[in-house]
Amino acid sequence: MVANVPVAWQPSLRPERDQHGTAGQQDYRQKRGKMIDLWLGNSGAEVMRLQSLLNRRLPYLQALKTDGILGPKTEAAVREFQSSAGILIDGVVGVKTWAALDRGVTTASEVSPLPFHDAPWLKIAAGEVGQKEFPRSPANPRIITYHSATSLRAISDEVAWCSAFVNWCLRQAGIAGTNSAAATSWLH
Repeated sequence: MVANVPVAWQPSLRPERDQHGTAGQQDYRQKRGKMIDLWLGNSGAEVMRLQSLLNRRLPYLQALKTDGILGPKTEAAVREFQSSAGILIDGVVGVKTWAALDRGVTTASEVSPLPFHDAPWLKIAAGEVGQKEFPRSPANPRIITYHSATSLRAISDEVAWCSAFVNWCLRQAGIAGTNSAAATSWLH
């Protein structure tokens, strides 16, 4: 848990969205020193500050464009930072994420992460031990289910399925994966 969070930092409620799913600009802007929650689709000076902080805290990732738009690449960087800081991985920049970004927490040493063996996706993966291709038979339907977690959506169990399996396990745990069937999609 991150300690000593300034009292002035108050999370805001997510704004109502219009018919296009877009949040109103003034609903999430910073108000007199109070940090506000940011998530996919937000834009403005706060998002530019977020992008700058992420570029400093995650130097091993390809630098984000500081354009003030919280798009998929910025959200992925937020999730990567939350993972490295031991914060709930939800892609939302709330009080804990702002505090960790401001303090420069980039490892889980200053927070209480889940022990590796308690990772929800790992328990899901362990429950799938024994799945394999069916030689000279119709495809293993479970492997086809794994493939449905990627954009490839292969219909054969003879297509390499390692990345599809990881994407599926993460999706089951409510964590965004790469959505790619390519194993190299997991490299940064």
